[in-house]
Amino acid sequence: MKNVHKVFISLGVITLVVLAAVLTAQNVKPEIKRFEKPLALTIIDDTEETESECPPEECGADVGENSDTGDVVTGGATNTNTNNETTVENVEKPVCKKDTWSCTTWSECSASGVSTRACTLKEDCPEVATPKPGESDSCTPPCTEDKWTCTGWTTCSAAGASTRNCSLSFNCPTAETPKPDEGKNCTPPPVVKEPILTVPQESVVESQQKPAETENEVKAAAEKTQKVEEAAVQAATVEIRVQAEEKIEENKEEQKNTEEDVKNTIAAVPAFMDLVKDLPPEALTVEQVVKDINGNGIPDSVEEAAGIDPNKVDEGMVQFQALLKVEEKKLLTEGKSKVEVKALFKKRIETKQAENKVEMVHNVAEDKYGIKIENAAQDTNGDGVSDETEIVFGLNPKTKKVKGENFSPAEQKIYGLPSDDGVSNAAAVEKKCIMNVKNGNKVSSNGFTVLAACPKDQDFSLYTVDKKGSQTLIETKTASSNNKIVFAVNKKFQAGKYMLQIRPSTKKTALNGNYLLTSAVDASDGTSSEQTIALEDSSPALVDIVDDESIPEPMVQTIEGVDITSLRDIKVTSTKNGRIRVTGLTDISTMVVGTFSSAVFTSAILADVKTGSFEVTSSEELEAGDHEVVIYASRPEESAQSIPVKVSFSIIQTANAASGEMKNAAAAADKQFPVGAIAAVGGAVLLIAVATVIIRRKKKAQ
Repeated sequence: MKNVHKVFISLGVITLVVLAAVLTAQNVKPEIKRFEKPLALTIIDDTEETESECPPEECGADVGENSDTGDVVTGGATNTNTNNETTVENVEKPVCKKDTWSCTTWSECSASGVSTRACTLKEDCPEVATPKPGESDSCTPPCTEDKWTCTGWTTCSAAGASTRNCSLSFNCPTAETPKPDEGKNCTPPPVVKEPILTVPQESVVESQQKPAETENEVKAAAEKTQKVEEAAVQAATVEIRVQAEEKIEENKEEQKNTEEDVKNTIAAVPAFMDLVKDLPPEALTVEQVVKDINGNGIPDSVEEAAGIDPNKVDEGMVQFQALLKVEEKKLLTEGKSKVEVKALFKKRIETKQAENKVEMVHNVAEDKYGIKIENAAQDTNGDGVSDETEIVFGLNPKTKKVKGENFSPAEQKIYGLPSDDGVSNAAAVEKKCIMNVKNGNKVSSNGFTVLAACPKDQDFSLYTVDKKGSQTLIETKTASSNNKIVFAVNKKFQAGKYMLQIRPSTKKTALNGNYLLTSAVDASDGTSSEQTIALEDSSPALVDIVDDESIPEPMVQTIEGVDITSLRDIKVTSTKNGRIRVTGLTDISTMVVGTFSSAVFTSAILADVKTGSFEVTSSEELEAGDHEVVIYASRPEESAQSIPVKVSFSIIQTANAASGEMKNAAAAADKQFPVGAIAAVGGAVLLIAVATVIIRRKKKAQ
């Protein structure tokens, strides 16, 4: 018994070693995850503005871009390490970097507003082809008067007045030309009016303060007050109706003026003219997907589908605003501030317009297409675009995507593709990209979204060009296999006019700017042959980048039920049919567009008119792995959009894999090795060994 305790200790240690080996073999890894760093909703500026004397693709080197940092690198091969650092290997340094040009000084400004100079090539670098500097530039010509642009005169109002709006289109610094008249007298149309009873305000106040002595006096006082209010509403109705008629005329003139502004701006800027000089005249037209001529918040396509003339005043909204105007006077009399009252009624008008729009959309869906819309997320044809949105676009929510096409009818509207000329989607984007941003659009100076339909699997770059001719590479991306690219621009711009253009970013094969693409083509005999297609730059779009953010950015709250407002590392499990749902809040009058950039599926929905909530769902199942969704809000009838919100997330389990893993886990649980039993035996052996040692030491001590 002398070494019994040593034997017990040895047995206990051996038992624990066996237990550790079993745990290692079973790969038991307890996993506890906590996310303590807040907020995934960060808008990351992942691009840097680069300015050079020549565009990167024309400097005689291959050009690429690190998609993580936005840095532009030239020459050689690039590697990205785990710290997102980009290195360039095997870069051959040319003897010279650029051609040398010598230019004369600028001439005086001509009457047509152009200043010129002459440039000659002094040193020709054989390695590169540096563009020749501009030899003409816009300038302020000598002038003797200001120029004013005026809209047409409105219809003569009941008060015998006609108005127009005049804006300063050219400001001559050496002259002060008076503004043209914006009002004139006219003969009003004959109108049969009911007599308006006008009661002095003092009499009304006095009658309200005096106690009614008899029942007849109380009744008479009430009737008098009612007549006064009716008279006030009637007067306000006439005033609001005149304003609504003037607004219709202004909106009709606005598109003409916008198109004229586009043409005049491009003609006055040589850098812009260079981009459009070889394009047909229709390239300078102004396109608007959704219109609202009478300004009642209901798209013209919806009113026309409901049998209503969108060129006429909405009498319902006239009556609503007339009542608000009367109420406004009461609140001001009670001491409310004018700013507070204006903000309150502006919100009430927006809410009323949004409610009217949804109500008419639902009526059209049921009366014209036989669809009863139960909720804002309803999507009858399953293309990711809600039924409400499709009707706003003037489409049938039942129409499905044509087999072989990569864009549904609704996506054609969202991406700016031609949808009524009989050209297939693939043919429309065979050589160049088509953007959703068009001439005359307004975007925020803090960022915007460009959706593009492009030749598949090819690299394309988004550029901006300012009035001085400076070209900035914003981002380079590869078109997906379904011909789509999303550029989420999170970059600060100076307000002003810019040209946007998407250009192929593959290596140049000639100085004329053509890019070559080799693709397989089916021959008439059923065999395959190779065809070379020249890729082209997209048609440029003249946009107005403004500081005013009239549409607030949407707030994303959940992805597939996971609250992301306090998470940085977002992991979700897809459910049901494998589609991913993104929910959040936005302005009640907006349309929300979401693009899942990993697979490039685009969805759209109208915000809930009461809460501003939205739910964007991917049109197809997303695979397990890393993904990104780009969300922005828009008012297509105003050709305006919010800055984009980008959210990255990971799918750790697809819908199909989830059910399979649950079954496998249940089966494995039945066959699990008895780890607990081994642990119990090992612990017992150790206790016996320790007890034996203690007893032997006590006996020795005695």
